[in-house]
Amino acid sequence: MELGYSCFNSIFFPQTHQAMEIGRTGRVQVEDIIFLVRKDPRKYARVRDLLTMNEELKKARKAFDEVKYGGIRNWAGTG
Repeated sequence: MELGYSCFNSIFFPQTHQAMEIGRTGRVQVEDIIFLVRKDPRKYARVRDLLTMNEELKKARKAFDEVKYGGIRNWAGTG
């Protein structure tokens, strides 16, 4: 069963509080969450899936923006 992004909060809520305690004050780093869930294969796999999906979305957005706005910049003579 595929979990959505909203399930992230319910599954990782306790780990988020622990990460806030071990990490920098007021900030939760991705590495803190990975450290806390490293021994739970299901949670660790879900975190890795979400991080991979996030990277793929960033690359797709960047490629889309380059195609969409790249021609306008070149046409205007700015790039």
